Amino acid sequence: VSTQSTGSSGINAEYGKKEEFRKLFMEYAQELQDPEKRKQYEDELSMLEQQRGVDMKFVKPDPGFVVKVQDTEGKKVFINICRSDLIEKPEFTVGEKVGENGKVERGQQCQLPMSVSPVHMEKDNKGVECPVYDVAFNPEVII
Repeated sequence: VSTQSTGSSGINAEYGKKEEFRKLFMEYAQELQDPEKRKQYEDELSMLEQQRGVDMKFVKPDPGFVVKVQDTEGKKVFINICRSDLIEKPEFTVGEKVGENGKVERGQQCQLPMSVSPVHMEKDNKGVECPVYDVAFNPEVII
């Protein structure tokens, strides 16, 4: 699951028109299919980010379940709910405050860390392209 986006199209439209760019991009995509090359890419990227002082981890979640919803136009959207130990555990805190009426009010607050991927397109059972989001939570959240 990645949390970076390059914009609505994913690739700058100008570059997409250039044959050389498309060819190089397709070669890159093919290389990432090889597990050894993908690991090398991830290791090199992690090293570069560490040099900049950024602690970066690649989240490779375990599958959970799929939620099908509709967008504001009534079109299908799929949300893949996943688990990963790299996502922080949920945190619950109890607090209190003095309300407007002077009474002490007690409540509970929940922090629910997650990692959300940029949208990607996949085909549904009927072959229709639909937007898909991957959302990863700590395994304590998804049973």
